[in-house]
Order: sequence, then structure tokens, then C-alpha cells
Amino acid sequence: MSDVFTAPRLSLQDLSVAAGPQTGLEKISFDLHPGEILAVLGENGAGKAALVRVLAGLRHPDGGKIVWYGKPVALGPPLAAISLGISTVWQAHALYPGLPVWRSLFLLHEDRIGRRIGPVLVLKKRQAREQSRTILAAAGIDGGDVDQPVSALSWAQQRALAIARAVYFKSSLLVLENVTSAVPEPEADRLLKQIDAARKTGMSVIFCTGHAEQAAQVCDQFVLLHKGRIQATGDKPEPADFKPCRAASPSPADAEIRRKTAASQAS
Repeated sequence: MSDVFTAPRLSLQDLSVAAGPQTGLEKISFDLHPGEILAVLGENGAGKAALVRVLAGLRHPDGGKIVWYGKPVALGPPLAAISLGISTVWQAHALYPGLPVWRSLFLLHEDRIGRRIGPVLVLKKRQAREQSRTILAAAGIDGGDVDQPVSALSWAQQRALAIARAVYFKSSLLVLENVTSAVPEPEADRLLKQIDAARKTGMSVIFCTGHAEQAAQVCDQFVLLHKGRIQATGDKPEPADFKPCRAASPSPADAEIRRKTAASQAS
């Protein structure tokens, strides 16, 4: 954590979400400062997905407070979260697979590459393509074609690109949902290095994962969830602290990603 900042950037205070198709959350509380990585750990069904949906502005909490720089805020709809500087990288769709790379990178961020003529927002496509090439290079995808569909990139590349976009856009908070799942170990290691580099820019990171030993490599503190409740917390963890969720099983999303990867390699 940076010594310059003392007040939390984000505080969750007794955050609760009623259970539905996904596991809910019950009175979740933690603080996150600039330049910190918080690992939110737990097996499938622990409540990690519900937390990500709340922070992305897709689910209103049923109780508790979300405090941003000392002020209570509502994060829904998603554009409200984005306007605060919150970027979310999803496990299954880090970017929008059917769109060209450049367009996917700026979806919901059109104000960065557009100018208004009356009520119409006109996109500056040349500027968007140039900035997209810069983001591709930052993600380690040299010589990438910004006009190719996102689906032409590997899952690891899509996630790396989404993280690089958050850094390029100077997001304040990066929320990661299982970004190292269902990718080869060398690519997972590169993603971990990218996450650590993002933290060094002053960005706060919430790394939701069932891969506890990977989280231990980069996080400053951790929260262990079980059935929507906090089971354990800690600072500057050691791998031994994570035994309760060391053997997290592959999620349905992991299985679908592996199926699509195998199909693309066979074609």
C-alpha cells in the first residue's frame, strides 16, 4: 500500500445481497486503499460472482453501504460504476467477442473518442484505432490487428487486453473475475505480472479467484468467502494461509472456455 494515501478508496460496510440464482452476500465489510490488491477467495458458490456484479453496477445490494472516497455511492447502472473509474474484467467475456478489437475496447467509453454534434456522438475512428494499437502493445500483443474480431484472440489475450485498457484509461479500481482461470500456466503468470504492474500505477485491484496460490503471489490482503460470508481475512498472506480453498474445482465458465478453446484449435 502507498504511504501517500491514508483514507480508503473503497469501503464496503455490511454489504448484503439476497440469494437468487447465485449465492448472495451477508454483511461483507472491507477497506481498499490506492495501490492495494485485495484477493477475494473462495470455492464456486462462495459469493464472488455476486460481489463482482455489485461492483460492476449490475446488482443493487439489499443492505449495507458502498463508500467511495468517503462518500456513500450507488454503482448501478454499469455506466455509473464506469464513470467513477471502476473497470471490470469478466471471466467469460473480458471484451465483446463479436466486435472488432478497437470497437470493443471503446464500447461504453465512446466519450473518449467522440465529439458531439447536437444529440449525436460521432466517433473518431482513426483516433480509436491508434489508441487501440497502443493498448494492444501494452497488453503484450505486438502487431495485433485492431480490426480483427475479439474472438480471434485467445482468452488470456482478451483478459490481458481488458486489463491494459483499464490502465490506459487510468481507472481507479480494477475488478477481476477469475482472470487466470482456464488459461495455460505461462499465460496465467503473465497476467499476474500485469495485475501487479497495474497496482504500481496506484490502481486498486479486487482479484476474485479460486486459485489461492496465484493470489498469494500478488495480493496485499485477502478475504475468504464461504456461502456468502467472510470466513477469514488477513494481511500480506503466505500460501499456507489459503489451505481452505486450495482445491477449488473448475467452474462451469471454465469448462465452457476450455470447450471453445479445444474447438477452435481443432478447426
